[in-house]
Amino acid sequence: MTRLRVAVAAALLSFAAVAAADDLNLSVLETDELRLLYFDPAQTYLVPHVVRSFHNSLAWQRRVFGWEPYEKVTLLLKDFTDSGNAAARSAPNNAISVDIAPLSRTFETFTSSERMYMLMNHELVHVVTMDQWARQDEFWRKAFGGKLNPEEAHPETLLYSYLTVPRVTVPRWYLEGSAVFMETWMAGGIGRAQGAYDEMVFRAMVRDGAHFHDPLGLVSVGVKQDFQVGVNAYLYGTRFISWVALEHSPEKVLEWFKRVDGTERYYADHFEKVFGKPLDDAWQDWIAWEKTFQAINLAAVKRYPITPVSPITPAPIGSISRAFVDAKRGVLYSAVRQPGVLAHLGAISLTDGSIRHLED
Repeated sequence: MTRLRVAVAAALLSFAAVAAADDLNLSVLETDELRLLYFDPAQTYLVPHVVRSFHNSLAWQRRVFGWEPYEKVTLLLKDFTDSGNAAARSAPNNAISVDIAPLSRTFETFTSSERMYMLMNHELVHVVTMDQWARQDEFWRKAFGGKLNPEEAHPETLLYSYLTVPRVTVPRWYLEGSAVFMETWMAGGIGRAQGAYDEMVFRAMVRDGAHFHDPLGLVSVGVKQDFQVGVNAYLYGTRFISWVALEHSPEKVLEWFKRVDGTERYYADHFEKVFGKPLDDAWQDWIAWEKTFQAINLAAVKRYPITPVSPITPAPIGSISRAFVDAKRGVLYSAVRQPGVLAHLGAISLTDGSIRHLED
C-alpha cells in the first residue's frame, strides 16, 4: 500500500476511535474481539462475511501462536480505490484497514478462495507478530500508557516504541515474509509462498547472474530497484522464511516469530537464539541453496527447446496492462509502468519497439 493510502487509512482509524460514528457516517459493529467500522448501506452486505472471516482467522492465530490480543482490533472497511488492498498496525492500537475492491492478481499467486478470507489471514499475522508481548513489554506499555508509535519529529520515540512493541522495529521483508508464509500455511499450502511468480523471479536471477541483496542491502538499495511498490520485501522475505522452514521446520519458524517471556527482544537476536547462527549467515546459506536449487531447475528447463522469441522492445519496460494489438497499423496499445516514468497509456511500435506516450 502506498504511503498516502496508509496515511489516509491511519487518519481515519485514529479519528474514528475518538469521533462519534455519526460524524463520519460510519456504522459500528462490535464483538468481544472486534470493532468493525463500515459505511452503511454500501458495505453492509459484506459485514457478516468479514466478521466470520476475522474470527475464524483469530481462532487460528490464537491456537498456533498462543496469542491473546492486547486489545480489540479495529477494522475499517473502505472503498476509495479501484483495486483491493489492506494494511495493519499494532501501535498505538491494533487496527486493520481494507480496500474492498477486487485484488489485482497481476504478477501474483493468490489463494483460490475469495479475498476477504485471504486478507484477514494475512493482516492478522501482521497484528500478531507486532502485538505479542513479554512481561517486560507489558511493564513499559503500562508505564507509557499504551503502545507507542515512532514519530519522525521526535526521534526519541523510537526507543519508547521499541520498549512497548519491539517487533514493530523490524524490516518490511520480515513483516511481509512472515505474513505471506503464514497466509499460505492457513490456505493449506496454496498461496504466494509457493507461487510460480516468486519462483520465476529467483530462477531468472540465477540465470542472469543477478546480485542477491543481503538484509541490509535489501532495505537500502533494494527498495530503489523495486518496479512494484514493496515487492522485493515480499519476494525476499517469503523466500528466505520458506527456506528456513524447509531447513528447520515450520515449528521452528513459529518459535522465531513469537514474542513471549524468554524470547529476545530484537527479531535478529531471537533468530540466532532459535537457530544457533546469526541471521546474516543464514541469509548467505539461503542464497547458496537458492543458486544450487535454481541451477538444477534451469538444467531441467534446457532439456526442452525454447519457443522462438522476437523482442518487441529493446529493453524491459516494467509492468504493462492487458494489451490490444492493431495488426493493420503494427501497434500494440497498453498501459505502461516503467521505473522512473509516470504510468501512462502508450502505443508500442511492433516494428522498432518505440513507445509513443498517449495519456498519463
